[in-house]
Amino acid sequence: MPTAYILGEPLTSIGKLTLIILVINLSILSAREIKPETFFGVSQVFKTQIYESPDLKSKVIGYLEKGEKIKVHPKHFKEAEIRKKIMDQKIDLYEEKQGFYQIITDRGLKGYIERAHIHLIYRDFRDQHYHFEINPEKDLTDYRLNEPLSSNYPLAKKVSYRLALQARLGPGFVDNYVFPKLIKKERFSNRYGAALTFLKNAAFDFEDRFYFGGVIKFLTFRNEFTLVDDAEYLEDHLGVTIGPALYYESLRLKGVTIGHGLELNFIYRLVDIEGRSGNLREDRKFDGYIIEPALVNQVSFQNKKKNLDFNIGMRISARPKYQLKSSKPSDLDDLWGDRDGFYELEAKVYQTYFMGIQVYY
Repeated sequence: MPTAYILGEPLTSIGKLTLIILVINLSILSAREIKPETFFGVSQVFKTQIYESPDLKSKVIGYLEKGEKIKVHPKHFKEAEIRKKIMDQKIDLYEEKQGFYQIITDRGLKGYIERAHIHLIYRDFRDQHYHFEINPEKDLTDYRLNEPLSSNYPLAKKVSYRLALQARLGPGFVDNYVFPKLIKKERFSNRYGAALTFLKNAAFDFEDRFYFGGVIKFLTFRNEFTLVDDAEYLEDHLGVTIGPALYYESLRLKGVTIGHGLELNFIYRLVDIEGRSGNLREDRKFDGYIIEPALVNQVSFQNKKKNLDFNIGMRISARPKYQLKSSKPSDLDDLWGDRDGFYELEAKVYQTYFMGIQVYY
């Protein structure tokens, strides 16, 4: 029978037994390396989320702290066959950090973690190519603040601005010049216009409910009259407004807000009247200034992804009694009567409806 030798010496029965035990131990170690539970990774960010499915929009079912060990599904270790440094040129394959790893926690919680947040442990030369020293500026999961803190923390707030463009519509003004004869026929048109509002959030309000700024508006409309003597008058009205504004959001719902505002309107009002009677014709201009307060109520439908709102609402204005004046006297007294040179407007509370868009930044 042939004899086995180790280092030139024949093996005894004890030596044979030792060799058998050594082979068994090596087999056990090899089997242990390929068991699924040996495939694991380490969280390399401050706090990473565990998702219910491989989708960033899916439910978050847990968290991992930085440095926490986690079991990873063996299918993610398909590069395990690369064992030699001579194939180091393929190391870029391991740096691919897109997608998810399927994991299971010590408590049996199954889920998915972003690949960029986990460092796989291979137990070979490849572990030298991964570094646990993550740049804090790139760790988006780390919400901790650097010290020293700013002097106004935690009361610092962001300055916000809003710009709104609105189309305006309102019922006609039942106003007219005091004509020398009775009116036989009249037609009052609706008022049309636009408004531009610029607002900034108030420094004292940390809920971003108070906004103040300014508003620019204009309105135009036309009224027509026929007198009993068949004289005809065409009135073209124009109002240009500028003034301060204060707004407050009283109610916030999901995607919808309800707000209120106060405006102090400085209005320039112009009326151009064309009078015709037979062969007689004359144009007169009457203008003046007035101050009107206004109450605004609006509903905003928000699109936060685009920083855009759609607004609808109503302005209620209180107009005092006032007069518009003509810069020159009339050449035809029969067309204008005793009130020549003045256009009187009575006190009135009126409403204007609007709709438009608002951007905020």
